[in-house]
Amino acid sequence: IDTIDPKVDLAGSFMSAPGMVLTDPSYTLEVDATDGETGKENSGVVDLKVLIDDVVIDSDSQSCPVENCELDLSPTIDADDYSNGPHQLKVKATDAVGHVKTATVDFEVDR
Repeated sequence: IDTIDPKVDLAGSFMSAPGMVLTDPSYTLEVDATDGETGKENSGVVDLKVLIDDVVIDSDSQSCPVENCELDLSPTIDADDYSNGPHQLKVKATDAVGHVKTATVDFEVDR
């Protein structure tokens, strides 16, 4: 029985912006969502969403016919699309039995 939330790893130039302040025109975000580990039954990631200020900027979904399906996204974040000031990035990963993991990153745009 799957009792574990998915795991979300974030990387890319967005995550390494000094002080989480965006001053360049664009940034990459690498999202890797997994559920479980080899040899342990889990349901796998079936839905992945990236949101900024609660607006979806990228998403993907899949059926997961085998255990431990992972799902990845690599959106580009264009700082010019957002006003100067504070914002919030959320990444939501959902597994096949409905467990949700949300990773939240507060950031600021200063362009």
